[in-house]
Amino acid sequence: MRGNEGEPSPPNPQHLTQAEREQFAKLEMYIIVATFAAIFDYTLEDPNGKPMVEVPPIPRSIHGSSMPQTPMRLRYKLRK
Repeated sequence: MRGNEGEPSPPNPQHLTQAEREQFAKLEMYIIVATFAAIFDYTLEDPNGKPMVEVPPIPRSIHGSSMPQTPMRLRYKLRK
């Protein structure tokens, strides 16, 4: 789809370098996370739906991402 007279054409992603595409993908993720953080309120709950008072400790011996050892859920609701 081309722009009208006087309007620039939309960028063609094929002309971007790999690094530029990665930076754009990261920017998209940051925008999505910021939008969800601004629109919703979150509470941490156990699997039964009861709010958790404290966040379970994170094992420091694991040097990567892993599933939490304590089951938990993230409940969200729209801010008013």
